Amino acid sequence: MKKKEISSYLLENTMQINNAECWKCGKLMKIALMLSKGTFFGPEGFNEKQIEFARSKGVLIKQQFSKTLESSYLANTCPTCGEFIGQFFVDDYLDSDGDRYNLDF
Repeated sequence: MKKKEISSYLLENTMQINNAECWKCGKLMKIALMLSKGTFFGPEGFNEKQIEFARSKGVLIKQQFSKTLESSYLANTCPTCGEFIGQFFVDDYLDSDGDRYNLDF
């Protein structure tokens, strides 16, 4: 997606669900991002309805412990090996191809 397209999605409440390669095992996994009100975030900022929606699309969202942040939060998780994509790396997937859904919740 081009930067101009990303900018337009950031103005809406859009969930982006991408197929991504797990950084650890290399298997495909699904990840979810929210683009909303000029910013974007991963599952750590999702509300319950957004979590349910992402899970209905095949995204594995689990509570994970981050050694970097020294705290736990909800994260996109690989169903094969259990590793997760941390908050600091979610933006690496922002311009990846994926399905986008306008959400009112």
